[in-house]
Amino acid sequence: MRALLERLRDGPQISLLLGAAAASMLLSLAIAVPVLHLRGAPLTDEYVTTLLGTSVAVASVTMLVVLGLLREDRRRSDRVAERNRDLTQMLRLKAAMLDTTRDGILVVDRHDRPVIFNQRFAELWRLPPSLAQRARDDPLFRAAEFRAAVLHLLENPDAYLEKVHAIYADPEATGSDTLFFKDGQRLRRFTAPQRVDGEIVGRIWTFYDITELHREKERLEVFRRLIDGSHDALLIVDPITSEILDCNDRAAELHGYSRADLMECRLIDINVGIRDTAAWRRAVEQIEAEGALIHVVDHIRADGSVFPLENTARAVTANGRRYVVAIERDISERQELEVALTRERDFSQLLFDLQSTLLAVVDGDRITSCNAALAGFIGAPACEQKGNGVEALYQRMVERPGYLDRRGLDDWLADPAEASTATHHLLLRPPRAASVHTLLVQRRRLPAPDTRQLLALTDITELEAKRREIERLAATDQLTGLLNRARFNESLDQQLDMVKRYGVNFSLAMFDVDRFKAINDNLGHLVGDQVLERIGKLLRTRLRATDTAARWGGDEFMVLMPKTDAAGARVVIEALRAALADTDFGLGEPLGASFGIACGKSTDTTESLVGRVDEAMYRAKRDPLEGKIALAETSSRQL
Repeated sequence: MRALLERLRDGPQISLLLGAAAASMLLSLAIAVPVLHLRGAPLTDEYVTTLLGTSVAVASVTMLVVLGLLREDRRRSDRVAERNRDLTQMLRLKAAMLDTTRDGILVVDRHDRPVIFNQRFAELWRLPPSLAQRARDDPLFRAAEFRAAVLHLLENPDAYLEKVHAIYADPEATGSDTLFFKDGQRLRRFTAPQRVDGEIVGRIWTFYDITELHREKERLEVFRRLIDGSHDALLIVDPITSEILDCNDRAAELHGYSRADLMECRLIDINVGIRDTAAWRRAVEQIEAEGALIHVVDHIRADGSVFPLENTARAVTANGRRYVVAIERDISERQELEVALTRERDFSQLLFDLQSTLLAVVDGDRITSCNAALAGFIGAPACEQKGNGVEALYQRMVERPGYLDRRGLDDWLADPAEASTATHHLLLRPPRAASVHTLLVQRRRLPAPDTRQLLALTDITELEAKRREIERLAATDQLTGLLNRARFNESLDQQLDMVKRYGVNFSLAMFDVDRFKAINDNLGHLVGDQVLERIGKLLRTRLRATDTAARWGGDEFMVLMPKTDAAGARVVIEALRAALADTDFGLGEPLGASFGIACGKSTDTTESLVGRVDEAMYRAKRDPLEGKIALAETSSRQL
């Protein structure tokens, strides 16, 4: 009995035990005394002794039963406490992992109480820290308080609430939509019920910031409109598989597909003359050998009809990858196409969807665990070798200026003072890979007392390459390879600023091709395009390294000559005019051009300077002797 009481150190439990014993003794006495009275038996000392002994025995049995129940309850409580400790540790790890994602995540139970939400959710919805902390501490907190706190941020709060109420009205409901904020922020929202053993226990809400993606899409749409404005069809094709990687609206229209459907096809599926992969590869070899292949081919529309195309195919290389670019023109004059244009494909969203995050739990110099993506990236055995995991990561690092090196990574991981939200970039070369990958690195310290860190590496190689390619395409004229008008205007503005600040002189020349319309009308637009393309190549090779050339529009070109006065500009333009005349453009006669030159002044604006050089060029064109060079602000004098 004493041993049992020693184990029961909880005051309420001892009180319960003694109370049960006393109650059992009183109950036995309360039953025995009335029975004796009814029978008329005398209450002798011997009988009282027996009665008290029986009551004590009953009390002892009662105490043993209660002690057994208390021991079982204690064991059950210990098991529950152990499970709670495991659950708490698991939730801590999951919370740390959730904080590495770029998505805002909120999980609620069936009563709309927040079960867990990550820091990204609080940031996206701009929750006051006090409200977020109360949501974590107050068991009676409801997610509706989140919604009430952020309604003023939305463009249409009524529609938002209507959608939320409709979803909560149907526990099985799933859905996604876009939320518009008054300040221009946009969030993509996804929701689905959460199940445990087939039973719905709550709901998960995921929010993804698409603000920058939307802005990037708008910029891409501007470039897309330039391509889609072309009368010619454009196809970008994989040189190995013949898959159509991209196309403009004109190509989709010609073939009777939507753009998305045409991009699901291979070129060998729609080309009558090339019906298998071997034939396609022979055609690619011919294209690469000749530089360009111009021929007439028959293509198949979506409805099965066959139509002829004049096809100019070229092999190009971008970012180390080969492509075949086909420019096609319908020569059948059949204009009865009934395919509607479909929505633009969200390239930026696709890029983000294809990103994979590499995760590792790091303890000092050891990777204690990693996900399959990281294991495949640096080699699975590296993650399994305790004490050598981070070293395996170091061996894959490529050190370049501006990127995290081995020492920087060591210092970053070892410095507890640096904010865990800081991000860095590093370069890794995976096993058996020739290319170097760019990764965005983030870390999160696991909740105390755990000293480990969660390391997240996001591969942004394709995103960086796409960004550089978009910047290049946005600044370049597709046909000539020269700067386009918008990009050239930026260079011109910079030169005007130099004149106004430092008095640095420069000259601007403008020229167009004589009788270019006649070339298009008599020889065809394809020949005209080839002439413009040859002019672009000539400008890139004949001008000085400091000069900048651009296609201004149509057959008009601009040449910007920094630190060059009128006399120096005359020498440059004379050489250019001679080179144009000496180049064989396949026209049967020399190519003529009319030039205008103007020197930049501190009082000039872009519009005034372009106006002066344009006027000079047209004076040169009106001269009976074609190909003369006119200087701005002169009446009859020619350079």
